Amino acid sequence: MSSPEPFARPALHRVPPDHQALGHDEEAGRKVRAWLLTVLRFAVTREAADRLCVIEAARAIDRSNADSHDPSFSFFVRTSVSLCDAIAGPDHAARDAALRRYFAFIDDRRLRAVLEAATGLRGETPAGAPAVRTPRNLWKGLA
Repeated sequence: MSSPEPFARPALHRVPPDHQALGHDEEAGRKVRAWLLTVLRFAVTREAADRLCVIEAARAIDRSNADSHDPSFSFFVRTSVSLCDAIAGPDHAARDAALRRYFAFIDDRRLRAVLEAATGLRGETPAGAPAVRTPRNLWKGLA
């Protein structure tokens, strides 16, 4: 039996219509953003206390989803443990690939870029992406 994909996009944006009317979709988005900012803090400090903050934020999101869904819902806690392990792990291709997989699901371009920078992925060209060319004589003829 194959193991499930370590990171699957959460179904936070597919909130039932009755919850959307109450603003739960916006609240869920704020919680996920707060969790991602906590992940960023851990990525910068790599301190155990910040790792615990990531897990606590994840538990809060899982608890809020367990109210209306499966009470054993633990997506964010499992994802947080895997993500923190990847952030704190030694630099190698598998770590970078795992982090890129996680970060690919972040819709906020600025937050994704900052997380990439904090984990040492910034500035690298992913496989298959075209390299950015800088003109050699950019300022020539402007004087």
